[in-house]
Amino acid sequence: RSPHGPSARHANLGETRTHLAMARTSITSPVASEGTAGDASPKAAVHAAVKALPLPARVLCARMRCTRGVDSPPSWAAYLPSRLAARPHAAAKASVDLKSALLPPSSPTSSPIFVLGLGGLAESPPALHGQGCAADPAQLRFAGVEAPPWWVGRVWSLAKCAEGGRKLQQVLDSKMTTEEQGSFVAELKGHVAEGLRCPHANYLLQKCITAFEPDNLQPLVDELAAKGPGAVSQVARHKYGCRIIQRLLETMPHERLPVVFEGLLANAAATCANPYGNYAMQHLVVYGSRAHRRRVADVIAENIHEVHANRFVCAVVIRLLTSAEDEERAALALAIAESPDLLSKLPKTSCGRIVASHTRDIRLMQHETATGKNDGQVL
Repeated sequence: RSPHGPSARHANLGETRTHLAMARTSITSPVASEGTAGDASPKAAVHAAVKALPLPARVLCARMRCTRGVDSPPSWAAYLPSRLAARPHAAAKASVDLKSALLPPSSPTSSPIFVLGLGGLAESPPALHGQGCAADPAQLRFAGVEAPPWWVGRVWSLAKCAEGGRKLQQVLDSKMTTEEQGSFVAELKGHVAEGLRCPHANYLLQKCITAFEPDNLQPLVDELAAKGPGAVSQVARHKYGCRIIQRLLETMPHERLPVVFEGLLANAAATCANPYGNYAMQHLVVYGSRAHRRRVADVIAENIHEVHANRFVCAVVIRLLTSAEDEERAALALAIAESPDLLSKLPKTSCGRIVASHTRDIRLMQHETATGKNDGQVL
């Protein structure tokens, strides 16, 4: 509320409208390039400096120029930074000081380039002039310049922290072009081994596997498989790495994962008995081929004594008895039933009780099929 009455308020309103009109005019006028021969005069330097400011800063400069004839600074100048509170007599110095106060600092080795945008003049991205901070994408699009995504050059550094990883996963939730997916994966190359063991980056890798096209993911799969089947087996037994194996089995075609399958099957006994590896083996049973399931069932049959002693092996056996083909299920149930005292030991644990129940059901179905009648006898 103005202390000078309605007339003063109307005068201030008219002055503000004048300042805004001056700022709009400065937006639509062409940008003068700095350092040219035509900008040698102080007036041209001031004009170029003011034009390089965002809209609020240009309005502020316009108001200060309107009070150029007043000896003391206006009352609102008390809210400016200390070096601007006492308005300089030279408009050029005021503009330069205001620019340094309100704009982000640029590299001392290169002068920033500014492009015209919705909110004024913004600094162009590094791709346009080598150095400097990136402009607002909306400003660059308005100026006809295609701005790179904000995550370019920052994917790996952000993936290693919780907050950065969540922001990148939000990016993956949006529709990305094939080129953007390729650029995103390229920034993760060389970091797969570290990322799948990182408590934060492993989530981003899982999200990439489920969101990206197989062709774009192939460089990450090749990097994982480059160290051979033994390394894949170790990854499957890692508490974070097993998640990466599971996502790959869920989404990637079989022909793209030969080393992954070989690594899981080459050390199937140890991986089945592992607290984390058993999840990868269960996924192999569900998403693998019939040949893969048969090989896993054969390994379990060879180490049938481990079923009652290790609950992780028990979990893989349950998956086989519920997801494998009838022939493999029957062979595994027969191996369990013929193992001495195994059916009597299994009910001592919760997982063992489930294995024993499935085994009896399968044997009963076999008996009914063979005899053609239900006599209730379990072989």
